[in-house]
Amino acid sequence: MFGIAHYIDDNSKSDYTIDSILITSGSIINLEKSIRIGNFDENLFIDHVDTDYCIRLLNNNLKTIKFNNILLNHNEGDSIKTRTFFLKLDTRMTHAPKRIYYKTRNYIYLRKKHKYFSKFIPLRHALNDIKNNLFYNKEKLKTIYYLIKGIIDSFKMIKQKLN
Repeated sequence: MFGIAHYIDDNSKSDYTIDSILITSGSIINLEKSIRIGNFDENLFIDHVDTDYCIRLLNNNLKTIKFNNILLNHNEGDSIKTRTFFLKLDTRMTHAPKRIYYKTRNYIYLRKKHKYFSKFIPLRHALNDIKNNLFYNKEKLKTIYYLIKGIIDSFKMIKQKLN
């Protein structure tokens, strides 16, 4: 799979990175290899579909190549300027409450499905998303509702799919 960057990584010293998790937007997928590893997981919707796919590529000794010098302006949420707990002005990413549902549900599902999932998407990233949305999203009650629903539904998915 060949992909592009969706944010500028100032630490990147190379024009490309091998074996990273790519977003499917703007990517080129080898259909022959796709047939070999299987299609996208139908249980997933919106979030982590590409993560699952890339992990399956890597688990089958196939490569992903991200071109760091090609940038796709891709926003999955709203970037807002806000004051943190320490009154520092900072930018936080928030999402629609239903997006929190899919992010949470799919994150838990994939942690169970893939042994090395947390290597690519550490728990602290998921918790940071949740924190930002609980503290900085204007729809806090809806966010809490969809967060809890995502947790419950992830265990239903795991029971149905992985047993």
